[in-house]
Amino acid sequence: MRYLRIQLEEKNDGKKIILMFLTIFIVSTILAFLLDKGFFFTAKTVVKQDDIKINTNQKVTFYFLQLGYFNNKQNAENLVKTLNAKNITATYININGKYCVISWIDNIKDDLKIYENYLINLNLSYIIKNVELSINNNEYVDLLKAIIRQISLLKGKIQQEQLSIDNISNTQDDQVKRFYNEYILFMKNYKQGDISSCLNNLANEIFILKNLH
Repeated sequence: MRYLRIQLEEKNDGKKIILMFLTIFIVSTILAFLLDKGFFFTAKTVVKQDDIKINTNQKVTFYFLQLGYFNNKQNAENLVKTLNAKNITATYININGKYCVISWIDNIKDDLKIYENYLINLNLSYIIKNVELSINNNEYVDLLKAIIRQISLLKGKIQQEQLSIDNISNTQDDQVKRFYNEYILFMKNYKQGDISSCLNNLANEIFILKNLH
């Protein structure tokens, strides 16, 4: 009887091993299928271009973190150098002959909090400057979406390959050509890791759009 009992246990162990391998095979097959179909996502959320819904005459606000406002260009340059020395991304833009020093631009106000907290921890004062756009032209809506995607790129929410406005490269509109040139410079600066210059390009694009209507 002892011999038979041992044999039965060995047979049961063999069945367990077979069931274990079958389970692993089935689970692996299911996981491979789900991954292939896109049921699982990476940690970084990728925003599709079509996810941005903007209609003509819809108001869109961009928020500028402003750290200085000067009549003199040299003063703006000096502040930017001081901020960069503290590892703060900053640039200055010319607005009607005045020089505005900024450290970030966003279309989502809540997303400014992380940058605000960083400035507060360094005891730096700032204001949030609102720039509101209302576009009444479908071509300009595409440009507005392009700016939002550029901001999303800087925040790591989309990949560089998701940026495209090639459909306006042959435009006859001088202001749109200016926009396109800034856009190309943005891409070049982004590839070089020059985020301060990217902010400058973004600001110029926003004010070009603002002056289009």
